[in-house]
Amino acid sequence: MVGLHSDGASVIASFRVYPTQNYTLDQASLSLIQQNRVLLQRKEPRVSFPDKFDGTRFKCQGFINQIKLITVLQTERYSTEEARVGLVRTLLT
Repeated sequence: MVGLHSDGASVIASFRVYPTQNYTLDQASLSLIQQNRVLLQRKEPRVSFPDKFDGTRFKCQGFINQIKLITVLQTERYSTEEARVGLVRTLLT
């Protein structure tokens, strides 16, 4: 692995941005960007799936409540209607 170590300067240089206009970031804008970056990297809690629903009437409300809990706790994963329908579809027998 000799010769593969980099001091990082070449990596940083490849990510430089050369704007065509003069943009300046004040400290408040920079801190907002850093906060948004942290929010985007937030991990969602792990939730175990309920048992597959077989159509039993008295188990229906419990199944619906478990699906609601999953979609509330994992809002990014199930952000669209299609994703939520797909979740329910995978849990039906």
